[in-house]
Amino acid sequence: MMFWRPVILAWPARSSWPRWTVIPYLLLADLQNTVLAAILTLSDRVIYPAYLTVPRTGTITALEDQSVAGVIMWVPGSLVFLVAAVGVVMETLGARGQAALQGRLVEGEGLAGTQPGPRCSPAFPANAPPSVMLSAAEEPVALKTADNDVEGLSNPEIAETLHVKPGTVKSRVHRARLFLRRRLAEY
Repeated sequence: MMFWRPVILAWPARSSWPRWTVIPYLLLADLQNTVLAAILTLSDRVIYPAYLTVPRTGTITALEDQSVAGVIMWVPGSLVFLVAAVGVVMETLGARGQAALQGRLVEGEGLAGTQPGPRCSPAFPANAPPSVMLSAAEEPVALKTADNDVEGLSNPEIAETLHVKPGTVKSRVHRARLFLRRRLAEY
């Protein structure tokens, strides 16, 4: 269970490492699994001598049983690690694409170079008060503002980073905090 915690990151877990580090973590675990499976499969003697004394239920010998166990560990066992690694790769690449899209929206450019229209952001409920609603163009800036606020940057530093006025940062941080407070009140 503890092995899969950094891979799954179930709420409220947070990783102190970048997400891409899970890929070598899984590949090294698969390497260890593969080496042990190869030893069990290709060995010409039984690895655990006590296994020779266990009564057999079928016609299979202890050495054959060990080889079959090694093959099961090798193929399906490796598939589990590789499928998880591919999932993390897809998640990481998807996050980069989302970040690039948000970067374009922050600059005022919509999808395919179009200007985003004023609409209520999907991250904010439709029945939210006007002080909490954001347009599609404002949402990435507001989210980035909230991220910087959580990271401990001052309002002038956030304003400089996002190329907006400090007053805009204050209002966006205030709205983001209100929204989060309302959303997290039920927890």
